Amino acid sequence: MKNEQKKFKYALRKVRKNREQIVSDKLVTSYEGRDLTKFWNHIKSHDQQRDTAEAPSVNGVTTSEGICEMWRDYYASSFATTANENIPKFYKHDNLPGRCTSQQVEQCIKKLKKGKSLGLDGISAEALQTAGASACQLVCILFNACLAHSYIPDVILRVVIVPIIKKKGLDNTKVQNYRPIALATIISKVF
Repeated sequence: MKNEQKKFKYALRKVRKNREQIVSDKLVTSYEGRDLTKFWNHIKSHDQQRDTAEAPSVNGVTTSEGICEMWRDYYASSFATTANENIPKFYKHDNLPGRCTSQQVEQCIKKLKKGKSLGLDGISAEALQTAGASACQLVCILFNACLAHSYIPDVILRVVIVPIIKKKGLDNTKVQNYRPIALATIISKVF
């Protein structure tokens, strides 16, 4: 097992070190075969990758902790929160569906887009899609309980808000050049 771990770690280091060379080699290979569709798809996917370099400062704040606190305060003032308000957690609606079936849950899980960022639950769409029928049945039981009691647990409704630069080339030190992206839990997406 130790030998296999060493081999894996060596291969991982090699791939990380030679990432750009591997991408270039794939591009050349796709072009050599005269498969222009594959070539342009590769160029398009490579161009769509966002610049993830951290800004040295945002609104004059320079430390990582300070920037995180600045974003937290900014989004807390921008979005309404129900955590501190006296809003009842139970809602009664007469037009809610009575029950869902595991087949409906399975269909919804199959329709989830792959490769998306994870929410607070840490569950990916791929994990649910490969989990099988027993996972669909458990999720169905959860949904039916939520519908029967007209209650959705806070854990399912929580999101992570991530600031993303609006457009390439914008100044990444100004707050107004960012837009918020909410990363929802996978269970809320299926629901």
